[in-house]
Amino acid sequence: MNQRAFNLTAGLIFLVIAILQLLRIVFDWSAIIGGWDVPEWVSWVAFLVAGFLGYEGFRFKRELFEAINKRESREVTEGLPWPPRRKKN
Repeated sequence: MNQRAFNLTAGLIFLVIAILQLLRIVFDWSAIIGGWDVPEWVSWVAFLVAGFLGYEGFRFKRELFEAINKRESREVTEGLPWPPRRKKN
């Protein structure tokens, strides 16, 4: 798996987690872990953290994509006489 695919996958997973946490808050779903009733504020924290990580995953994917495009465009134009230069006499 390359870096772009990893960033996209991680971003999607964290986005889904953030949406599920938000749905738990909106619909007042209960969460019980080992007999412990998880308070709602834990879902708020999880929503914010997962949302941030999802955003960062998409942002890193975009930055990597832009960096690759810049490198490829530079490689394509390296051999071209650009900007045009005047020949010396």
